[in-house]
Amino acid sequence: RTVRAISSDRGKIVSGGDDQSVIVWDKQAFKLLEELKGHDAPVTSVRMLSGERVLTASHDGTVKMWDVRTDTCVATVGRCQSAVLCMEYDDSTGILAAAGRDV
Repeated sequence: RTVRAISSDRGKIVSGGDDQSVIVWDKQAFKLLEELKGHDAPVTSVRMLSGERVLTASHDGTVKMWDVRTDTCVATVGRCQSAVLCMEYDDSTGILAAAGRDV
């Protein structure tokens, strides 16, 4: 597996890869905790958020928010014409910024 993106908080690491996977790891034991599936192309960006949430972006043109406790996608933002290459989210305001070839 090729990892394209990584993010961490106090107890967890999240990685996104070419195989469309988003994997949540235990930071201390480096043990796989969750595998989040829902992207249709390589994952380009990941970010741990407060409250057990993860934000991901992909070559499939979407940004997804996941609830790690339930392993579910709770929101999907848009379907761009091309890849979303990076994104950032401000927890305090709820503002999402994404960039790509046509975003």
